[in-house]
Amino acid sequence: MWWCIQGCCVTCLHAALAALGIPAEERLFQPHLTLSRARRARPVTELDAFLSAYKDHTFGYLAVSQIHLMRSDLSAKGAVHTRLHSVILQGAAPGPAIAWSH
Repeated sequence: MWWCIQGCCVTCLHAALAALGIPAEERLFQPHLTLSRARRARPVTELDAFLSAYKDHTFGYLAVSQIHLMRSDLSAKGAVHTRLHSVILQGAAPGPAIAWSH
């Protein structure tokens, strides 16, 4: 499950990465935050039922103090994740951890 980053957020993301010397991806790419992964495929109806059951639920709050830019390389043995850059946030106010929309 992942959260899609769109609109002005993508522009800001590209500008921030360019300032670090990281060029924008030339291939078709959808910037996203990975929220969870499943070891095995599950029927879409199970996910749909879960999201429907919790669509108005607040799961709590999360104060984000760091952001890590990660690279994922897929292999037959699984994904290899490499941290490319980290940013420590100062004065970050807590906000909703996840906003479900269905």
